[in-house]
Amino acid sequence: MKIPDYVSPIVAYRVWNWDLAGLTSLNGERWQPGHAMTALCKLGSNHHQPPQRWCSCGIYSARSLDQLRDIGYAACAICGEVYLWGTVVEHEFGWRTQFAYPKSLVVPFEMIPVDEREAQSHLQALVAFGVDILIDDGKEYIPLWKKGSGYESAGLDYIRKVASGQVEVAVPIAVLKEDPHRHILLQNGRVVNHSAEIVFTDIRFPVNAPDPITCQLESPHVMVVVLDLRPGNARLTGHAISVIRMASIDIRTVRSNISIFVRRDSHNPVNFKHGMPTPADEYLDHDGRHDVQRAFKRFLRIRDQQRRASSLLPPGGASPSRGTPPGKLPPSLENSIRLTV
Repeated sequence: MKIPDYVSPIVAYRVWNWDLAGLTSLNGERWQPGHAMTALCKLGSNHHQPPQRWCSCGIYSARSLDQLRDIGYAACAICGEVYLWGTVVEHEFGWRTQFAYPKSLVVPFEMIPVDEREAQSHLQALVAFGVDILIDDGKEYIPLWKKGSGYESAGLDYIRKVASGQVEVAVPIAVLKEDPHRHILLQNGRVVNHSAEIVFTDIRFPVNAPDPITCQLESPHVMVVVLDLRPGNARLTGHAISVIRMASIDIRTVRSNISIFVRRDSHNPVNFKHGMPTPADEYLDHDGRHDVQRAFKRFLRIRDQQRRASSLLPPGGASPSRGTPPGKLPPSLENSIRLTV
């Protein structure tokens, strides 16, 4: 990518979602390696070249990382510097521009896959942009890839530490059990009415068999697992959902016996479903407006409908599970499932 040298591009700051294909804006627009992102206006029928002062179109960027942190964006995804040029509309906290291209990328350590080969595959999508890549370990920026020289030993060593479990990452999780006599959910013997009353404990990756959460999940009365979606842990939360689903499959119905609820801040558009490859069954609000018991009853209704449908299958189809208690998780998730984000 050649940045125009006949003008001085603005250097600003922004965030991106990251997947195996590379980078996207938070609204889903794909950024292509080696090609400038060009703004398009999709509002109304008044076609014009963005950005315009009287419209909200354009590529948004902030003046500083501190501003991105203040509004909750910097911790939720990849952040970094970005070149801006073309038509520019200036605002108090940043710019809307016609063209943009990354200048450098900073990856939060929580977003690094815990499998080394997975990490390399994901990172190749970033390397394709040909810009400096750094890892934010919470204390400092560790160089991973530099334009002109390639991978840095310090960054690769850090990736290996993540893969070997020397760097732990965690997701807040709560395990809720059913009271079979009243069809309600309990935690520590107390009824859970809404998300504000749930007590979370960190489950760390890689998972070890003695982990208290693993022991709790082995209970046949476990019906719901609630994961706390926070800025920066969306991909890891999605990974935890996949692991729990795989480990709780009923081999007769080929369905998970555990319902997955995700608690998130519905007022923060960044902290919703971005980066989560596996969807949850229900989404709860931090402020407790979405009742856990109501979500649980919906789960029971859907489960019963699926079981009735399974019972109507012809011979050779999935057999129904009549009154079968939820299956137990394997004693060691580490041995039965290779944990990769």
